[in-house]
Amino acid sequence: MVQRLDQILHGVAELNSLLTTTNRPVQEEQPLAASQPRQAQRDDQGPSQSQEALVVERSRDYLQIPPCRTTADTVLTWPIWNNKYGSDYLIGPLFRPPEPIRLDSYMTGGRPDITQQMSVSEAPKEGDIFVVPGGLVSLYEERIPTLLDRFLQNVYTKNPIFDVEALVRHGRKAAEHGLGWDAMSCLTLICCALGCIARPFDECLLIRNQELNAGALNGGTASASENSSAVLYAQDLQAGESCFVLACRRLGLLKCGTIVGSQCHFFAGVYLMYTLRPLESWNHFNQASVSYQLYVKSLDGLIHSNSTFPHLDSSANASRKQRRFEQSLYWSCFKSECEFRVELPLPQSEIANFEYPNLFPSPPSPASPVAAAAKSTDSTTSPSSSMHHFFDVQYGASLQVLTRQDSSSSPPDEEQLLEIRQQSKRLCNEEESWYYYLTEVALRRIGNRIINTFFRNDFTTWASIKPLISIALEFDAQISSWSAHLPDAMKQYESSGAPHRPPPPFDPSSSTSPAGAANGGSSTSSNDRYSSVSKELSWATDNRLLEMRSWLYMPFLYHLIHFGYPTSSSSSSYPSSSSSFPSNVLKPPPPPSGPESGPYFPVAECEALRHLINLGISTNDRILSARSLHHRHHGLWFDLRSIVTSSLILLALVRSGHTNLIPGGLEDLLGISNSYTGEGRRGEVVGGKVAMALRALEFWADEAPELRRAVGVLREVAGETVEMVGAGFGTLSPAGQRRTS
Repeated sequence: MVQRLDQILHGVAELNSLLTTTNRPVQEEQPLAASQPRQAQRDDQGPSQSQEALVVERSRDYLQIPPCRTTADTVLTWPIWNNKYGSDYLIGPLFRPPEPIRLDSYMTGGRPDITQQMSVSEAPKEGDIFVVPGGLVSLYEERIPTLLDRFLQNVYTKNPIFDVEALVRHGRKAAEHGLGWDAMSCLTLICCALGCIARPFDECLLIRNQELNAGALNGGTASASENSSAVLYAQDLQAGESCFVLACRRLGLLKCGTIVGSQCHFFAGVYLMYTLRPLESWNHFNQASVSYQLYVKSLDGLIHSNSTFPHLDSSANASRKQRRFEQSLYWSCFKSECEFRVELPLPQSEIANFEYPNLFPSPPSPASPVAAAAKSTDSTTSPSSSMHHFFDVQYGASLQVLTRQDSSSSPPDEEQLLEIRQQSKRLCNEEESWYYYLTEVALRRIGNRIINTFFRNDFTTWASIKPLISIALEFDAQISSWSAHLPDAMKQYESSGAPHRPPPPFDPSSSTSPAGAANGGSSTSSNDRYSSVSKELSWATDNRLLEMRSWLYMPFLYHLIHFGYPTSSSSSSYPSSSSSFPSNVLKPPPPPSGPESGPYFPVAECEALRHLINLGISTNDRILSARSLHHRHHGLWFDLRSIVTSSLILLALVRSGHTNLIPGGLEDLLGISNSYTGEGRRGEVVGGKVAMALRALEFWADEAPELRRAVGVLREVAGETVEMVGAGFGTLSPAGQRRTS
């Protein structure tokens, strides 16, 4: 245990040093050279005032990012698509007025006698309220503890921002005495709503194994996962929406500028992301950020400047546990706003103007951790004691305290508290949950710096790709370094989309049907639950790494698609000879006769560029497998957007004549052989991983209607690409007018 903790702390120390000493901010007048991570080294001598200011400026370059530069909508505006799609074409349906609510769907608790008495004028005419499909269902309060357990197991592990023990105590009280109208009752109902709809990660792995066994990737028979999520999980969704509507009735009573109010709005946003409603979710995340900012400003009476964050730890009125949750709440709000900023043209709140004083949130540990650690540590401590001391100084906690078992007997009046504490730690998988959260915070910084470096301007600047090569290699080294320091528990899931070990066979006697979640049923044993949580956290971390790498390599894939494969005076023009390149596929670009006639590079730069191109293609190929699981979670909507982006990039590679670079070729990507000659219609020949992406989009489309446009575009582009391959054409003329809405 100590060895694993030392391993992750070593990575934390390295990253802490890296984040405080590197990464020059991106300037508008010098968008490339000013961003090189190794240009911002501090002198060994004491810094002057100007040097200190420069270091502070450099450390803040991750706070704000440009919007919508890495999305599928942006990829559709690349020249390869012949100006066929307008900007923001895929997200257009999100920004439309709400549709009117049908009177027959506005049920009052499923009681027709009340509905029949309601006149047409009394029913809502606009889609301006949350309506439960099928009618509001009652929450049996004795089920609250079970739903909270499901929430802690499947949801809380990704955002540990409040006191779990307090939630469990309140849930038990509510089960006995009923829910009130206070803030904790509001938070409890939101957590119950998430407990209704969240499922263990192992279930989606079972579905993926069924798809593979059925040969679904190669046009096999349809699997059970092709049912609509809205139909398959209808009972879960109805129960969850009912709890959420009850919580919303209490949200309006919460005061702004309180921590619990911010926590309620945050998890309301999480629930709405679970149910694929990004705009409504963004509104609650924004409210959580605003409420948090008001709370912080009230601590010291607005004595701080706009760019200085109050030192929360200086307040003696709050416990260390409370400060830890305040730190985590800041980072969760900040990360959520950044995630939306990447995909949607939405503003960041004022939280993006502050640099938080703590680089990382503190880990879970008892009060007075340093003092407690001093008792358990002497001069004969293990060789890693210096790392423990670093942790105490930097994060205010001790690994010895974090892992020490408390074997002392508790007084009788504390037995219940001890039982609640043990249950909370078991359900939340506390240690790995904190590893995951720490990794998320660190990778968010690196990811934002990648966006600020490569996406400050539009893709037309990527025509000059040489200045970006060395910067990309540096960022790639940073990501690889952080990834290498993850503990083994965070590496249980492979990027190929399958766990190291297959999940156990599905046992109906110990699991419930998807609808069983609404009845509060438990689906796994304690041992399986721990394994499922561990795999989900490692899968989520892997997805984050894939996402960042996809951003990092996108400029180089754009350059490959539009300017050809890089060449040098001492290398071949293509990884395979022209004779081995399928004659019926788009032909590769001819070798240039000089630097002016094509993408010509010195030998070292050419090899580095080819390396980045290969990594980019491999990353997008892996995204189609890893992020298309039928698993409902906080980042589901972002996963679906990601597989559309990766599919379009890989299809653009085929259209530009670079099929040989794609792992598995046309067979894995589109389900057709390299010798395909155009027989059959497009609807019958599109298969492979693109078909898998389409199935994932169609599975969730009933809950997120804007996904239907993505399905239509991806199916159209894939069909046209298959036709191009069959015809052997080198270009494709626009089919129809430019689409803008």
